[in-house]
Amino acid sequence: RLVVIGGDGSLSGADEFRREWPGLLAELVQMGEITQEMADAHPQLIMAGLVGSIDNDMFGTDITIGADTALHRITEAVDAIASTAASHQRAFIVEVMGHNSGYLALMSAIATGANWVFIPESPPESDDWEAEMCQALLSGRKAGRRHSIVIVAEGARDRNGNPITSEHIKDLLHDRMGEDTRVTILGHVQRGGAPSAFDRWHSTILGADAVDEVLTATAETEPKLIGLRQNKPIRSPLMPAVAKTKEVAKVIAARDYEQAMALRGGSFSESYRIFRTLMQAHAQPAE
Repeated sequence: RLVVIGGDGSLSGADEFRREWPGLLAELVQMGEITQEMADAHPQLIMAGLVGSIDNDMFGTDITIGADTALHRITEAVDAIASTAASHQRAFIVEVMGHNSGYLALMSAIATGANWVFIPESPPESDDWEAEMCQALLSGRKAGRRHSIVIVAEGARDRNGNPITSEHIKDLLHDRMGEDTRVTILGHVQRGGAPSAFDRWHSTILGADAVDEVLTATAETEPKLIGLRQNKPIRSPLMPAVAKTKEVAKVIAARDYEQAMALRGGSFSESYRIFRTLMQAHAQPAE
């Protein structure tokens, strides 16, 4: 009986281990490592999965273990950067993790009042996004903002699939706006440190439910993903959830961004709509 904590790779590997279990036992019996009686007593590997991922990109749960802590870490960093940015009237580009997931970039942009955000699931709609961004940031400065914050996910790209890098945005703001611009790449700082109170509660509740699942499941029971829905544990088939999660990367690679947003779910799309509204408000000049 095994509880696996990890991302889609760990969970996929664990499911393969589960399917190979009978053959592995047979090999151990043949090599004399275990007795036939011991193998017969444990004919199947019973498994449950918990999602440990800062990207919050797994189907079957509202939020993954670690995402809230990473979001706290990013918010604290951006708040610290904003103080320097305002005092020196600079623009800062903050790069966060998220190769195929824009959750951390989007939610930290909302939480910190950033001026612009780039996420993999929804590239800028206009081919002239560079001019639009510069105009919006310039309007914000004219309205009295002392600094500009742009948050970019590491996997951000344009509609043609070309990467949008933090260095490119930095050069863009410097060349077109004359902005004194700095880049901060948070990197693995996002993945470490003390977990938030929510993540401690979250992982404990799901861990207890996972133990209950493997103790009550039978050899015929399909492996379950233990997730959170409306702050309550929920169990769903593990491998279909993993398959849907991997589908997002495929549709992004195929440049089907509308489907990518749909696969992320309604709350993600609504959060993005809200941020776009905030961006427009930030860009309005003062009366």
